[in-house]
Amino acid sequence: MSLMAQPTLFHPDLNMRNIFVSEEDPTMLTAIIDWQSSSIKPAFWYMHETPDFARKIPDPSDEDKFEPESERRAKAFSFLVRSLLPPAMLAPLEMDEAYFRPFMYGHRTWVHGAAAFRIELIQTARRWKELGFEGDCPYPLPSPEECAVHFESFREFEADYKAKKFLASMLNVGLDGWVPPEEFEALKRANKELFATIVEDSRGAEGSRNVEAEIRDFWLFDLED
Repeated sequence: MSLMAQPTLFHPDLNMRNIFVSEEDPTMLTAIIDWQSSSIKPAFWYMHETPDFARKIPDPSDEDKFEPESERRAKAFSFLVRSLLPPAMLAPLEMDEAYFRPFMYGHRTWVHGAAAFRIELIQTARRWKELGFEGDCPYPLPSPEECAVHFESFREFEADYKAKKFLASMLNVGLDGWVPPEEFEALKRANKELFATIVEDSRGAEGSRNVEAEIRDFWLFDLED
């Protein structure tokens, strides 16, 4: 664990908008910007983050498949990560992720809320001895009744988060909604059209419920009336 916890300087936002390549040779990296979030943290901290250019994008024509180009990028990224990163950053990929669960959402509760972080603490408390930790877990395990309530909150969070990730992948943008200025108008139209399509499809499936208001509540990006 000491190897994976060693202080490491890292850029946490290596997404497409922050990476520049040569116009003549796209394999030539020319600049990386947006360094303000860079920090020195344990080596394992970012190992389960995947940049947007390396994420698999669902195939709109077949929900069980991914777009071939996105799959190729994901495989290339995985190969490069395992070939070039130092052992301290690679080791967490081979370990039980339970060791890192409390770190996955703890620093993002301002975005995700408490439900996901609480579930990670519950899972850690349940496996405390199995993971080889000494003493009692600092987080006391809730009662079965309390756990049931917490897991229901987590299921709601998970469904909402999956829906948002799906929307972002369909529009090919990040969860923060950032897009290049030259693509803004086109994506704004695409966002509106996708919303209308999903509302129409949901009306047929859900009967008389006010599905438009429900979908608008969790919609990731701004909608113009």
